[in-house]
Amino acid sequence: MCDSVQNHVLGFSQADEIDEFRSLAVLRPSSCSLRVAILFLTLVSCAVVCAENTRPSKLLTGRRFSQSLETRRGIHVQNVPLRKVLTMLQQQAELCIVVDRRIDPSFRLTLNTGLVPTLDLLRQVAAELPHSDVSVNRTFVFVGPTAGSRQLRTLCEWNRSMILKSRSRFDPDTYAKISTGQTFDWTELESPRDLLTRLAVQSGLVVVNPEAVPHDVWHAGRFPVMPFAESATLLLIQFDLTFSVNAHSGECRVVPIPEIVFLERHHRVSRRQREKTKLKLDQEFPGLRSKWDRSGVHVSALFEEHQQIADLVSNVGESAEK
Repeated sequence: MCDSVQNHVLGFSQADEIDEFRSLAVLRPSSCSLRVAILFLTLVSCAVVCAENTRPSKLLTGRRFSQSLETRRGIHVQNVPLRKVLTMLQQQAELCIVVDRRIDPSFRLTLNTGLVPTLDLLRQVAAELPHSDVSVNRTFVFVGPTAGSRQLRTLCEWNRSMILKSRSRFDPDTYAKISTGQTFDWTELESPRDLLTRLAVQSGLVVVNPEAVPHDVWHAGRFPVMPFAESATLLLIQFDLTFSVNAHSGECRVVPIPEIVFLERHHRVSRRQREKTKLKLDQEFPGLRSKWDRSGVHVSALFEEHQQIADLVSNVGESAEK
């Protein structure tokens, strides 16, 4: 616990100029390692919040990305445009926060979160938006329509696995490019159609039907380090699209997202824990697509559901050992 917490005020109101700060509150821990921050914003459109003149100098990845999501922050906003709130949060947290093109960036928020982990804060923001949710990947946070947010992590993993399974059929240089994480920047008013084409070229691929991506223009932005499977999925999901790749020819084709999106995985369950695990799965995941064998259960589910199932199986095993 902190021995003492100093209160300092920082923020701006709707009456202020857009970038003018005046005294209002930030909590700073002194003499302890807990990182706590609070934004008090009482006061800016695009698919990606990382605009050219507002994006942070760096975007966190890996362990530091996770730590930033766990850092406790708070916002108290009244009638403030969504993009302004998330831009300020992104600058402070150094996170890539991607707002789906279908979310209205001018939507005005009135919200007082208190001090909560940054991920919970973002979920509270999404809960204020019509039919929206949050999805977290390894290097970015996505705020978008509920259906897309539920599918995004699964599609990223699905496309990553598709490329991995085709590894032996790729030209070695192409596979090295497509599987290696790279940053990706673009300038003001570029079209996502052109962005996808450049992403593919950067990864050694050619998009054969770029016209399948509807015309749009985006503000300048940046994706952090991530492989093609993730960056292309993140771009295309905003049009309810995804992609397929021909490993022999190096061709990338834009395709609609399938009606049913899921991953197939096997979860090991010991015989002693089988009945209790079955009961728990039926209670918490009614209608789950599953098939049991001697070593466990094969499940078809979303990425996040597999994580929850893995935790459930682990918890049943731990309780059985006590």
